[in-house]
Amino acid sequence: PNLLAKYLAITLPFISVIPLTNLPFITKRLKYMSAVGFIVGILALSLTLSRGGLLSIFVALSFVAFSGWRMKIKSLKTLLILWIVASLLMAVLLGHLLILRFSDLKRDLSVLSRVAMLIESLRAFKDHWLFGVGLNNFMLQIWKYDWLDVFKLNVAPVHNDYVLRLTETGIVGFIGYVGVLWTLIKMGWKKTVYLRTMNRDLALLSAGLTASIFAFLIHNMVERALWNRSVVMYFWIFPGILASLGPIWLRRKGPDRDVSKLINP
Repeated sequence: PNLLAKYLAITLPFISVIPLTNLPFITKRLKYMSAVGFIVGILALSLTLSRGGLLSIFVALSFVAFSGWRMKIKSLKTLLILWIVASLLMAVLLGHLLILRFSDLKRDLSVLSRVAMLIESLRAFKDHWLFGVGLNNFMLQIWKYDWLDVFKLNVAPVHNDYVLRLTETGIVGFIGYVGVLWTLIKMGWKKTVYLRTMNRDLALLSAGLTASIFAFLIHNMVERALWNRSVVMYFWIFPGILASLGPIWLRRKGPDRDVSKLINP
């Protein structure tokens, strides 16, 4: 379920902005399909009962709403309607399960084990703070610091990608890692601000892509998404699309799907 939550957390923020835009290459059929897909995706995310996934999607969609409000997007009410419909379905179908999932966290075995993992991982970082224990060496070295025997019960690295990178690569590698992630967020914000002066719909699309990246990074605080290659490959599609956004996207009109017109307009 956590793997599915990762995919949905990346996808849903971007899908949520498609029904709000009026770009030449986005048809009405695509808008309706995206609206339905968003509602179904929220329900699917709820079924995973992933607290990290739900938290990340909430923050990402709040960023989309804030961006739409700043850009004075008239169709922002459509997003609010989608939220309300999805929330009502969640409350009716899965409300009792979600309440149990988020209540009494102090006694939740999953939460307690992750906190213990964090504590013991930071102990390992304390002894190898400069260069870390080495990439993919976490499980080989953590046994020395496993005073609580948590890694014997859960044979998996710490469920926090940032602490995992910090422990494996030390301060030196962690600075580079965070620098790359910060560059992605900075690129998305600058791209959204730049496109706002040109076309608000295109800027909203940029905000949706940035929110998807943001959701992935937030989810990594309680998961280790980078261990799965398919998730990582899927994630990098979004920065790629974001980097390509520009005036050339506005030159594609109607149902014509000739890629050559995008290259040689």
